[in-house]
This record gives sequence, C-alpha cells and structure tokens, in this order.
Amino acid sequence: MSGRTDISSLDGSAVSLHGVMAKAPGALSAGVSTGNPGQKQGLKKGINMRNILMIVFIIFLPAAAISSLPPETSNLCPQYIWINCAHQCRHKNGALTQYYYIRYSRDMDPGGLVPGDCTAIYRFRIRSRPKTRPYGFDLFSPREGYFTAPVVRDKDGLGFTITSQGNNIAEVYVTASCGPKQLLAHVVHPIFGKAPHEAQVQQGSAQLPWNLPQLRLTSKSRVTYMMTGLPYTFMYTPKGKMIGSVSIIEEQGQVARLSVSSADTFSYTAPHDPKLDNSGPYDCKQTVVLVEESFADQEYATTRTLLLHRAYLAHNRLKPGLILFCATVLVFSILTIFNRKHRWI
Repeated sequence: MSGRTDISSLDGSAVSLHGVMAKAPGALSAGVSTGNPGQKQGLKKGINMRNILMIVFIIFLPAAAISSLPPETSNLCPQYIWINCAHQCRHKNGALTQYYYIRYSRDMDPGGLVPGDCTAIYRFRIRSRPKTRPYGFDLFSPREGYFTAPVVRDKDGLGFTITSQGNNIAEVYVTASCGPKQLLAHVVHPIFGKAPHEAQVQQGSAQLPWNLPQLRLTSKSRVTYMMTGLPYTFMYTPKGKMIGSVSIIEEQGQVARLSVSSADTFSYTAPHDPKLDNSGPYDCKQTVVLVEESFADQEYATTRTLLLHRAYLAHNRLKPGLILFCATVLVFSILTIFNRKHRWI
C-alpha cells in the first residue's frame, strides 16, 4: 500500500510541478532549472556532427585500407601481352594499312595498362635490289632506330596501325611496364603495299630498350612465310638471359608447355591444323610463343606472334600415297613378267 501511495504522490507532484511550470515560467529562475533551449540545440548539433563523422569514418576506412596495399597485391598486371594482327585496309594509291591490337593474358582489360603505358615501334625490311634479288629483304628502313606508332583505344581495345607503301617485311614491337613486370610483344610478317614510290631509308627516333629480351629465329629458320609441320628454332637474346619457361598459346586460349634443354635456344614444330589445311593459301592462324623469366627482382614476359599458314604438302597423305605407289609397282611388275613369259603373237 505504501508503495502505491508513494507512486500516486509522485505522480501528483509531477503533475502539480508541470502545472506550475506551465503557469509560471518565471519560477524556473527561482527554484527549478531545466536547461537553456539554446544549449539543447547546441547539444543536438554536436550529436549530429559526431554521428556524421562516425559515418564518414566507417565509409572511408575500407577504401583507405585497400589503397595502402602494395601495388602487386592488386593483381592488375597481366601475365603477358601479345600482338594480334587484325584486318588490313588498301588505299586508293595502293598503300596498305595493317591494324594491330594489344591483347592481354586475360579476357578482360586488367586496368593496369592504358595507351600511355604501351609503346609501339616498328621498322621495315626492304629490298635493296628488287629486280635482281626479289626475295632479298636486306635493307632496314629506318637505317637506325624505329618508327613510333601511336597507341589508341577503340571499341576493340588498345591498338595501332602502320602503313606500307611497297612490299616489305614489318618488324613490330610493343613494350610495357606494369609494377615489377617488363612486358614485350613481337611479330614479324610481310606486308604487301603497291603504291608507286622510291625506296627511302630514313632515320628513326625511337629505340628498343636494350635490356629487354627478344625471341629471334635462327638463320636457318629465318623465313617470312611460316607454315605448320615445319620445325623452327628460336634464340632468346641477349646473351646471358636464361629461359625460365616456354609456353605455346593458341587462338582458342589453349596453353602447352615446351621442355627446354638449352639455356637460350629451343625448337618448336607447329602441328597441322585440319581447319587451316582446308583453307586458302593466304589464310593463317596466330600462335603465340611465350617465354618467362625472373632476374634481379624483375619479371620478364616476352611473346612472339607466329602467323602460320598451311604447309605446301598439307593435303598429301603419306600412308595412302605409299600404299597406292606400292600397289602400282606391284601390278606393273606382274604384268611385265607375265608379258615376257607369254608373248603375244
């Protein structure tokens, strides 16, 4: 009972006090103080500002943690790059423009490379005596250095173009750096321009970095029209560079490892492709040779694109041909012996 009485009395007191406050606000200065309204608003503003700061801190803390990671942990660098020979465009004067695209080891753009990070350079091998030596591409244009091709981005990715006025052999390089990785892509192929011009050996302003390794064909394998079914020997230069691993990458993304017995040379024989064998003599497929190595806290990935055509004997079948040849010889021998024993009258 006493508890009930106390509660009722407290309620009554609260009501009477509320009434007093409502009737006589001036009494607050005399006895009871409930706080200045300005102080209440300042307190509310302080609480709101603290809440805003806490929200901002929670939002930006993960982003700051991610940005503080080392560059290599972001995994933006591709494993390698390679040059894709795309379509060609013939101009009215006979000149030919070749389009190239820089492809990555992953289907999506890794984001670590932009047009400014890639440098495309090239030079031509031209014929010094086109009439007496039509297949002797023994002169370089430019004589020293390389031409530079601007790298731009379009709907198909990073790319560039070069234009040839005559029948030349193009040596094309693309270099890029991404973190600790040094990337180099290379392709050599003929390009047939038909514009009337005189061979001019100019000077180039660009240079290929001397410390980047390259994949070169040996003198015995140095041909401009590469075919399946034939062995090709590659040399990894400069001297002193050690091959880490060699991979063969097909257009469909299939990867095959090659066993290397030497420190700087290896051979590769491209297998016959039934689809390519049934195509025309000017059709080709693009196969990429990849060499990777690590040296002095640097990672090197070097690729060379091979434009492989069908072999001249791709449609010939050895076993059926031998069987037919042996059967023909056997029938001819039997008829000859029979004719000698039974002469016709």
